Amino acid sequence: MKAVRAAFFASLALLPLAGLVTGARILYLLAAFEAFLLVVSAALGLWAILTFTFQQAVSAESTERGRPVRLALRVLNEKPFPYALLRLRLSTADPCEDRRVDLNLPPRSERSFDLVLECPHRGLYPIGITVIDFVDLFGLLRLPFDLRLLSWYRAPQLLVLPRAPDLPRLPLRTLDSKAAARRAAPSEDPLEPFSDLRAYRPGDSRRLIHWKASLRQRALLSRRFDPVEEPRLRILVDLAPPGGGREEAAQAEDALCEAAAAVLRHLLRQNRPVEVAAYGRTPVRFAARGPKDFPALRRWLATAAFDAPAPLDAQVAQETASLREARAFLVLTARPDGAGLAALRAIRDRLSVHALVAGPAQDDGRTREAAADLRRAGIPAWALRYGEDPADVLGAEP
Repeated sequence: MKAVRAAFFASLALLPLAGLVTGARILYLLAAFEAFLLVVSAALGLWAILTFTFQQAVSAESTERGRPVRLALRVLNEKPFPYALLRLRLSTADPCEDRRVDLNLPPRSERSFDLVLECPHRGLYPIGITVIDFVDLFGLLRLPFDLRLLSWYRAPQLLVLPRAPDLPRLPLRTLDSKAAARRAAPSEDPLEPFSDLRAYRPGDSRRLIHWKASLRQRALLSRRFDPVEEPRLRILVDLAPPGGGREEAAQAEDALCEAAAAVLRHLLRQNRPVEVAAYGRTPVRFAARGPKDFPALRRWLATAAFDAPAPLDAQVAQETASLREARAFLVLTARPDGAGLAALRAIRDRLSVHALVAGPAQDDGRTREAAADLRRAGIPAWALRYGEDPADVLGAEP
């Protein structure tokens, strides 16, 4: 097609010159005919741009990384002239994918497509047609038209969430489970020490009722316990760019966010108070206490940009000033360095410090070696690579 197009435009330029040299009128006629074809092709292309209609819809507004979605695409030609060739360029949830659909449409017809789109990375993605290439019947002109230039065009948005598998256990030191266990399932043991009794209130767990005292008083009485201080956990999500190529960086970011999602889901299901801090270009801080807070944290992890201007040691130094109420400190990073290691070593004597190092699927052992360096420094650490199950890694002793 490119060779034919090049030959056509070359002849369109050379035929008038040849006519001037030879004086043959047929050459002028051929040049005029080619110019007429060019004008007709341009008119048909512009007409197609103005009359082209389509419908598109994504099967879900959000999905989990690794779960594909479907794009339903319908292209219509309601006019009496054919579309010789349409090339639809599609935006998908895979930034490295160049997805295209080629079709032609006879007059008053339509074509439907049901496309499966893979979701290899977390993020918020526009899904659907971005550019339409209109090619005329003779293959002379290709007119690209970017739909995103239209003020009314809005591509469907797809939110790809990080995976959040259930953790069988999370071996973090100094996390006392008394308060969380009492809130989740109060003891039925009447001999367990409690502070006093109070009148039963609607909504009190049956486990809190002191049955013997209730029989004596002829009224339901609930046990009241002294408040148990629940150790706080501070989680620092290091949003420094992981480095490496585009795909390697995306894999490391996915692994880190999935580790954070798994840890947060596990802790919040136990009603543990958790604080999450991240120092990107716009620092953020979240305080969460229960499962109802997890969806918002997961959506944030889906779209968090790894653009932190400060290295890990500077982030740890900022957190150190506000760690008075925290008993445990968990750092998740995809780019540890010697300065960050020294900063963590400096606070391990007064806090239970843990770390997780995330990396791409293929990293020549760098991720595991970084975690090993942390462990040699006395800091319990895990190594999680893209594609590995966070439940298998985080459930094991670091």
